[in-house]
Amino acid sequence: MNSTPASATLRAELTKTTQTVHTLEETIRQQLGYLQGAVPLLPAELQQRFTAEEARVNELYALIPAPLRAPWQSDFWQSFEADGDPTPLEYYLFGQLPIPMPDRRMACRPVYQPLLRAEGAIILLTDDSSLDRSRALQRDIVLRTATLLPGSSTFTLFDPKGLGATFPFEANLPRTRKAGSSIGETLTTITQDIQRINQRVVGGAGRFLDLTKEARSGESFEIIAVVDFPSAYEREPRALELLTRIGVSGPRAGRHLILEYNTSSPLPRDFDMKAFENAVVIDCRAEKGLQIADFATHEVIERLLDQAETHQRLQSSNSFNALAPLEKMMSASSAERIETPVGERLNILFGKHHSSGEVAHGVIAGQVGSGKSHLLHVIISGLTSRYSPEELKLYLLDAKHGVEFKVYKDLPHAEVVSLRTRPAIARKILADFHAEMKRRYELFKDENVNNLAAWRSKTGKVLPRMLLIIDEYQLIFEGDAAAGMDELGPILRMGRAAGTHLLLCAQRFDVEGMRSSNFNEIHLRASLSLAQDYIQTISAFGTEGKRLIRDLAASGELVINAQSGRDGDNHRGAVARLARRDDYAGANGEQPTLESVIESIVSHVGPQASRPIMLDGTMASTLADNAFVMQHRVAPPSAEELQRIAALPLRDGGFEERMWTPSGKPIGLWLGRNFDVRSHALCTLRRGRGQNMLMVGSRTELRATMLANMLVGLPATVAPQELDLTVIDALDPYLPGGGIVNTAAEYLRSLGAQVTLADASQAEAALTAFADATHSRQGLLILCEPDRIDALVDGYDPYGAPESGLWATWRDLVRRGSDRSRHVIVSAESVTALQSFMNPSRDGRDFIHRVVQQLSADDSMTLFSSLAATQIEEMTEHPLAAMYVDLVKGERARNLFSSYAFDHDISREQTREQLQVLLATAFGEATVVTE
Repeated sequence: MNSTPASATLRAELTKTTQTVHTLEETIRQQLGYLQGAVPLLPAELQQRFTAEEARVNELYALIPAPLRAPWQSDFWQSFEADGDPTPLEYYLFGQLPIPMPDRRMACRPVYQPLLRAEGAIILLTDDSSLDRSRALQRDIVLRTATLLPGSSTFTLFDPKGLGATFPFEANLPRTRKAGSSIGETLTTITQDIQRINQRVVGGAGRFLDLTKEARSGESFEIIAVVDFPSAYEREPRALELLTRIGVSGPRAGRHLILEYNTSSPLPRDFDMKAFENAVVIDCRAEKGLQIADFATHEVIERLLDQAETHQRLQSSNSFNALAPLEKMMSASSAERIETPVGERLNILFGKHHSSGEVAHGVIAGQVGSGKSHLLHVIISGLTSRYSPEELKLYLLDAKHGVEFKVYKDLPHAEVVSLRTRPAIARKILADFHAEMKRRYELFKDENVNNLAAWRSKTGKVLPRMLLIIDEYQLIFEGDAAAGMDELGPILRMGRAAGTHLLLCAQRFDVEGMRSSNFNEIHLRASLSLAQDYIQTISAFGTEGKRLIRDLAASGELVINAQSGRDGDNHRGAVARLARRDDYAGANGEQPTLESVIESIVSHVGPQASRPIMLDGTMASTLADNAFVMQHRVAPPSAEELQRIAALPLRDGGFEERMWTPSGKPIGLWLGRNFDVRSHALCTLRRGRGQNMLMVGSRTELRATMLANMLVGLPATVAPQELDLTVIDALDPYLPGGGIVNTAAEYLRSLGAQVTLADASQAEAALTAFADATHSRQGLLILCEPDRIDALVDGYDPYGAPESGLWATWRDLVRRGSDRSRHVIVSAESVTALQSFMNPSRDGRDFIHRVVQQLSADDSMTLFSSLAATQIEEMTEHPLAAMYVDLVKGERARNLFSSYAFDHDISREQTREQLQVLLATAFGEATVVTE
């Protein structure tokens, strides 16, 4: 119970004193009548008794809570801050009644009667001449309640004749019930709420007022203020019946009817005011003399309601600590389900439901500002506080412009965290999740079981449940809705048994691309506030659910249904408080912050905690993000170990290169990060015909950067001491990209590689020396901007093949050099540049590996006989995007990737200095020699 001992004592004393005053008043009236006719003076004894009781009344009046006594114009309200405690409103100071003193002075007796503690309706008796008095009291009750209970009060105001004139500040109240199409419809929804709260919230606790603040979370006290009764309600078929039911039954559920009864209007036939059982009657008629305090000015109302609205936004339900006790951290098993409370009576669950059936997937809808991101943080923090990383793994996918999940960069439960996700990447992440589901079904098949719980029971092993959370999930359909549905559909249909669950979030339940048949596989449905005109159109909830959603606060309140939106299974409440560290509302040191919860989780797991794969649609990848390269950045593993790793699947850290054999003397060229979850783009040059590479793209500095990263990553697959590298760079060192490739080559030299560097004027000697080499080292010739090498261009005859000279040496090298592990990489800005020294169609057959940036239609057709290279930017929306095609596998096996940069800042220019910084920081074990 929320009442304090002081308020209980005050009520008892006031009751006792009121009885004494009533008795004394009657005595005074009797004796005054006698004395005024008999003697001019009141007996001294009676005067003393009256004075003593008057003093006692004044003492008790001073004990009435200050917010009920303070005039609206007083300084009290300047510094007032609501604490959400309903105790001061259990009883209400409705006004004061004047009492004539024997010495002809007037004393006042406070009318202090139940409000929230009332057992029935509050009836304000009035007449045609006293309407201003009763309505002033109505307004006073509404404003004080809104001021004292800003986060836990709702108002339903009926003014059918004045059309809002009685309550001109209604639009500024923190929270009002959404009106139905008629008075009867609105009253009906109130009675439905009373039934729901009595059954699901109050239960056997007695009454709503007696619940703890935490138990009341998500629900509020409601003041139903009614004026113009009975005349304005006679034509409403059920209004009288519903008002009576609300007045009698509402207080137990925290619904309090304040009814203005105009005695000048006749009651409807067969209606008796005695139907309002246990009513508190306040007589506002003028002849009764009730003195009602002056109402607040417009400026005071505006200031107080602004404060109330601010407090209402900050007001939430339970603290996160109440939902996730530290002593039970990471102790739960996910064999049958994963679940977490997110507020009082609000539970998020995936897996076997406690009552019946299964909850496979979930969807959350909430308009902008409704608190969707906050809810997701509470869900993620709650789940990861209850389950260890061995029991639960998360995929967290933020929308195009979203960075909310950045805070989980160290969360050991997170497998993947994707920020500012582009549609193509979103579909790749979904594909990775889909692949995990299929892998699990293979595991189940091996053990002859059909679900996760059975597999764990039979094998005794732990396999975590997986939850993919997508904020703004419509992005998986953007650009290619069919591809998105191809990945999403099987997970929705089959994910339940595999323990691979989805939580899809958006501003609406229906998003373009999602099929209704697939939506039916989503059992858990949760709604924050939605646009009123949209609520009626949704099919995710039934009639009851829509009504509850309609009455949600603008932010922080939730309706959850784990039975596919079926009526009777809805739960409404407020989302738990979990502030951010930079949020002033959570900076008092008492309440947990999201950051502190994550820190405690990481600390609990310990130093062995893994870190998630971080993806960011607006950040560049660097070679340092390649775990394999960083592990072997100076020297490769043994030939046998390298062969084993190469054959492993991508999700197990391999290359999926089953043709990787020591006899083929493979050279791994790391190009960039694939547009997927785990893999990096790898081009493998091995001994054999045509094992050379063409690189084409108009952005010269990006091609140079790609080449430099290839060279820096070479030691992971080829021992530098076994490498013969020649770089012929015809690019002016002062132009964009100049000097970058040579700097990377010098790095390899520092590790023991044999390196030759040449410019355009030295090209003939360098190329000839490379072609004529007889040693056993694996050779790699890089030719940058060959159209600027005069010796090569001048020797080219498009109509014939010279038998001698530099071009003949070049032709023999690209045709036969790869057979003896002497490979060539040509980097040019366009097909036109290639045509200055070779025929791309005829001579291009000796270059089966092709890496290109966005190309024109003509260039794409020349290199691939398709328009595939014209769609790179459209398909990826990434400025560093490129495409790799192995012609042996065919153009259909093309691989889109984000080429490595030297820095994660995607807007930063790629320069030799940036490369030097990368080498010094990420590859600092080796001595780097630069010009």
